[in-house]
Amino acid sequence: MKKIFFIAFLLIVFFCDIKVSLAQSESSNKTWAGLSIKEKRNAITKLEGDIAVLQSAIKKQKLDSIKSQLTYCQFDSEMTANKTHFDAIQKKCTWSINKKNSLKQNIESINSELSKIAIYDQYIIDYASDKLFYPWNSSVNSAVTALDSIKSPSLKSKSLQLKSLLQKYESMYNEIINVIKVAQNDKFRTDTDNTVLFKNKVSLMMTHTVYMSGYKSRIPFLDRLINLFYRQLNLHSKGHIADFEFLLHYDSIEKM
Repeated sequence: MKKIFFIAFLLIVFFCDIKVSLAQSESSNKTWAGLSIKEKRNAITKLEGDIAVLQSAIKKQKLDSIKSQLTYCQFDSEMTANKTHFDAIQKKCTWSINKKNSLKQNIESINSELSKIAIYDQYIIDYASDKLFYPWNSSVNSAVTALDSIKSPSLKSKSLQLKSLLQKYESMYNEIINVIKVAQNDKFRTDTDNTVLFKNKVSLMMTHTVYMSGYKSRIPFLDRLINLFYRQLNLHSKGHIADFEFLLHYDSIEKM
């Protein structure tokens, strides 16, 4: 609407200029009717030119306004899109941070529980290991069962190895006891003329046991029993008669 008023204003000014010009012409005895056709055409052409210039300026102003509005709309649209994208990223980051903190708390809680479990599991390991310091008895089976409850990852491998050893303990223990019994009842034990033969015979029997072949030094009680056995056997080689009877009495072994 302002542009229309502006055009009208220019036209009024233009006609005023013509009127002034005509007034001046009257003073010089020239009127519009008195203008020549050429002069009238020049005046009309000038008016058309002014109107064309005015229309061009108005058109350019309108185009600039449209471009400005389009640029603003595009910028506003991009800003809205960027803000939406930013909000989505911020929301995702917030979720990730919360999730990370939650996982951290869960891990700390789990580690705390694992530490408690590890303490109890170590008690079981110590209990089961203690069985290797005494003659085999049925309580060893209870220790084997207890080892099945081990949950700590750090103690799992150790518990499996200990369990395997305890499961073999009975058979290896009985085998060594049988060698001692055989040595005690051997007729050459009391024959001082055949001490070397007796020593070599029973020593070879002990060397070929499963424990001495593949598990030596892993069961403290059997190591102790075997050492006492060889001590008696060495005494026998010096002219004394070896006596292995006391090795068959568990209470005597534990007190030595």
